[in-house]
Amino acid sequence: DVSEQNATFVAALQDERRRAAAETQLPSDLARENARAAKEEGAVEPELDAQADELWQRANCAQLAAIERADGELHNAQLLAHCNRELRRLKATSVLDDVFDIWFEGAFGTVNGLRLGRLPAEQVEWAEINAALGHAALLVDTLAAAHHLRLPKHTLHIMGSFTKIAHNDEPKALLELHGSGSLQLGRIFSGTRFDRALCMFLQCVGALVAHARRSASDSLGEAPYRIEEDRIGTPGKMLSIRLQFNQDELWTRALKYMLTDLKWLLAWSSQVTAVPKGESASVAASPHR
Repeated sequence: DVSEQNATFVAALQDERRRAAAETQLPSDLARENARAAKEEGAVEPELDAQADELWQRANCAQLAAIERADGELHNAQLLAHCNRELRRLKATSVLDDVFDIWFEGAFGTVNGLRLGRLPAEQVEWAEINAALGHAALLVDTLAAAHHLRLPKHTLHIMGSFTKIAHNDEPKALLELHGSGSLQLGRIFSGTRFDRALCMFLQCVGALVAHARRSASDSLGEAPYRIEEDRIGTPGKMLSIRLQFNQDELWTRALKYMLTDLKWLLAWSSQVTAVPKGESASVAASPHR
């Protein structure tokens, strides 16, 4: 019995030693596993850091691109708004009003500061009168071209202070729309070339007025003065545009009336839209009211 007890005790003691050895081995294995995992993690961490840096860089680039795109869109919107403001301003600006400044100086009508007419007490030089007539003729020609209109009876040959005019039936028979001091002597003769040219030019103005009247707005109203052949004015007070057999005061007033109608045509031109190119319109054949 003693032998069996000793054997049992020895067996139990061996089992206890095996369990102790196993428990001692477990932490060692866990430590080795942790060491291996740490080693693997240490090898992966630089790669993860590089990937993270790349992602942040991409995110920063995308954010910067978004900011630049937003700034570009804002700039474009501001530029568009500025262009629209400029377009509205330019549409409201009459270039012809700036180029052809028609005004009045006492008894004289003026175009670009040049007086048109003569008075006994104020003998304007013919060089100034001719220059004023050249500007007036250029205005009529420009208005007709801007609105694609064809003058029905006459053709202007713009040559500054030496502008000429011709009847469409006789295109080569040019008349001088400019005068000189010698016209004082020519008043005793009928049908001077200058007077005929003035009458033809007045009819050109009348033709434009007749056309403009058909499209003028109610706010613009009628042209200030009516034109009939070689006369201009109001009913019962028509004045001749001719120089011969005329008084300087009346001739100057008639020229002032003509410039007033030209100023009305400038206002009309700024209100209407020109006919598209290729759809040329012909001015009414008669300039009469």
